[in-house]
Amino acid sequence: MQATLPPPPTMDAVIGDDGPRPAIHTDKFVEQVSAWAALGLPYWDIIQAAKNRWEIRIEDEFPLLHLAVLLVLGARHMVAQGLVEAALLRLQQDPFGSSVLQGLLEDLVQILR
Repeated sequence: MQATLPPPPTMDAVIGDDGPRPAIHTDKFVEQVSAWAALGLPYWDIIQAAKNRWEIRIEDEFPLLHLAVLLVLGARHMVAQGLVEAALLRLQQDPFGSSVLQGLLEDLVQILR
């Protein structure tokens, strides 16, 4: 098992607190963007929701916001793709599927550690 390292201090916030509003902390940002994605919001609606939620009005911050949203959505996609591929491999090994659910749950537990 590989130990995870905390993010460097400069990555604790998606957008810093050098402006008129507080910093947008990475963990809260990822959690909220993931929730919007899970609700089925399209990319541009997520961008608009993030601008409204965190009062992002400075145009210089827009590219960073887009990058951060794309990274969250991309990570979600990669995890989902990996889980589907693992399930398909298990189905090839176990055509009746008796081990597929257990395997998916074990994979999720590993991801969440």
